[in-house]
Amino acid sequence: MEGNIFEKILGQDSLFLDRKAFDHAFEPTTLPHRDREVEALVRNLVDALNGHIPSNMLLYGVPGSGKTVVTRFVLGQLREKGREMGQPVRTYEINCRQVDTRYRVVQTLATKLSERGDVPIPFTGWPTDRVLEQLVERMDRAGGVHIIVLDEIDNLVERAGDNLLYNLTNL
Repeated sequence: MEGNIFEKILGQDSLFLDRKAFDHAFEPTTLPHRDREVEALVRNLVDALNGHIPSNMLLYGVPGSGKTVVTRFVLGQLREKGREMGQPVRTYEINCRQVDTRYRVVQTLATKLSERGDVPIPFTGWPTDRVLEQLVERMDRAGGVHIIVLDEIDNLVERAGDNLLYNLTNL
């Protein structure tokens, strides 16, 4: 073997048109074959553009079927349309496999709504009800409609029960 063993391969075309499409954070600009799923989300979430709170939704399906990517796609378009219309729509996505306690979910949401001068909410130590009060205050202060997506929520419900769902649906 003469020369560097990678030289021959470096000059060849790649098998991939866009390697970024395999990245977990990749968000496609189109979603082929997901029209029904997109339409169902849009029909429910359109209320947010009129300042109303949309109905709660539960998306289910086998892993890898596109639930998360469809949701991100629709929420991105919803935020964009809200900006155009002057109707603030704030969205939050929490993966419950990573943020896996009731306290941490509420703490994470409240922290995302923090502004300068707010008391930082610690990762642990406060009563959950106090953190929930902070979340409500911060949501009210921010105004608009808030849409919370709890991805892989089955993991959280299995560990901590469904009390969090009750709390969040009553905000």
